[in-house]
Amino acid sequence: MSKRNRIILSTIIGIVLIVIGINGSSYLASKKEPPKVKAKSDTRPSVQVKEVQKATEQFDIVLEGTLNAYNKVSVFTEVPGVLEKGSAPFKVGNYFRAGDVMFKINNEEASLSLLAQKSELLSRVVGLLPDIKLDFIEQFDAWQAYVDNFDVEAPIADFPEAQSIREKSFVAARNLNTTLYSIRSAEKRLEKYTVKAPFSGVLTMTNTNIGAMVQPGQMLGEFMERGDFELVVSVLASDIKYLKKGQVASFYSEDLDASWKGRIVRISDKINPQSQTLDVYVRLGGSGLKEGLFLSGTAQSVPVDSVFVLDKALLVGQDEAFIVKDNRLEKITLDIVRISDKGILVRNIPEGTQMLAKQVSGAFEGMEVNLTNPSND
Repeated sequence: MSKRNRIILSTIIGIVLIVIGINGSSYLASKKEPPKVKAKSDTRPSVQVKEVQKATEQFDIVLEGTLNAYNKVSVFTEVPGVLEKGSAPFKVGNYFRAGDVMFKINNEEASLSLLAQKSELLSRVVGLLPDIKLDFIEQFDAWQAYVDNFDVEAPIADFPEAQSIREKSFVAARNLNTTLYSIRSAEKRLEKYTVKAPFSGVLTMTNTNIGAMVQPGQMLGEFMERGDFELVVSVLASDIKYLKKGQVASFYSEDLDASWKGRIVRISDKINPQSQTLDVYVRLGGSGLKEGLFLSGTAQSVPVDSVFVLDKALLVGQDEAFIVKDNRLEKITLDIVRISDKGILVRNIPEGTQMLAKQVSGAFEGMEVNLTNPSND
């Protein structure tokens, strides 16, 4: 075969092989399954929301303090002398009913001095009877009766009422009224030698004993009423508007494992400049209470209108939180009324706003989210 024919034959064989290869590839390709297209995944987190519905809310305000007796007095003496026993020994823990003699101070000298003043007055009035009979005959019987009924052991009685200016001047010129008032003053002073219980109670402190010499102004002890107590608690100035006189408060003692009810009776108007608190006075009573006992408790606030309670965990920073708007997170600034045991009381969020109900990991403003439960729950 010539060289030319060999070239033509090789060309034809090459073309046939190429055609066969193309057709074989097409056939094999037609038998292979087409690759699956991977669907684009949704990376937006699913969130739970809560629609804002405002309501009237109340919350607990913590009250803590130490009990003091509501009626408690320091016992002083106004006169000097030797201390004497009353209806019971003047000792801590002894009980006295209202009006019982707590103690006496020896009054022998003061009593004799008073008797002397009365006797002197009687003597002076008797000496004036002849003049009264001569100048004021119509009043003589009244003055005679005064003398007849005069008792130095009894409280001094008033003089007969003057029937004329002349009679009044007659009595005044002889200093009878001055003597009468001096005797009345001595009688009052003599009463101070006997000290009676101003109310039913118990001695909680004494610093003297029977037989001791006491001086005017000396403190002898402390006396308090049982079963009636007052608790003084400090409340932040910002919380005072949520309390009012007459509110009931509940208290508990861990030491005694007991509880009691009390009532707010007074609220101070003065703010402590250091702590910015005011004193609130709660009165309470009941068995088991003792002065000095520490109590902790709460008082429910007055109703707060038109507020929404937000979970504390949803607070962002100091005063921000996330809402969901058009499936995106959006930050809002909160008008916080108070942070309470229930949560954060907020006032400025419009009703119907969708608040996050639970925290979202990595939340940021503008994050796209899916809602799972747009409800009021």
